[in-house]
Amino acid sequence: MTEPHDGGFEYWNERYEKEGASYVGKNSMDERLCEDQMNKFWGALREVFKDCDHVLDFGCGTGRLYPHVLPHVTDYTGCDIVDTVLDHPISMPFYQIFKGKPLPLQDNSVDAVVGCTVFQHMIEIDDFRWWIKECKRVTRDTGTIYLIESLLNGQNFSDMQYRSYEETAKEFHLGDCTVQDLNIDEPKSHYLLYGSNCKK
Repeated sequence: MTEPHDGGFEYWNERYEKEGASYVGKNSMDERLCEDQMNKFWGALREVFKDCDHVLDFGCGTGRLYPHVLPHVTDYTGCDIVDTVLDHPISMPFYQIFKGKPLPLQDNSVDAVVGCTVFQHMIEIDDFRWWIKECKRVTRDTGTIYLIESLLNGQNFSDMQYRSYEETAKEFHLGDCTVQDLNIDEPKSHYLLYGSNCKK
């Protein structure tokens, strides 16, 4: 059995070097399937996403969400633990982030945070909670956090820690929290969780 990774640069950089742009998605997923998956993600998000000034695409990977969300925001910022976007033909505002270090953004500086299948890769609960705290810190009190996570009926992979939407909602402490089942890879394979940022 493969040992769980620590969510660090080495793991994701090695995976990007091996799989190229399709590393964002299932192992051995080809580029076309990855694009199809992101189109489905955005289709679900677009139904509830509120146009706003500044959005943070947390764990943006190679920038797949960027062209979808750009028409609906004034400012876009992407961040990821690996600077894969720099090798991608899309030119977009990007920060490389580092485990255990704050996001390079001011408090209350973004209107929305979007994370597509990002937090499921945080194996350690301390990492999970650290990045939740950071996402909430940079989001305005009136802002919204949108998350899409996998929920594959208890299947376990070395690079994923599946959490129920109840667990995730409790940790994020979102106001007016809403959950939708998504049929991405199979029936109810993912969920969309979103709500207002509550800091108290």
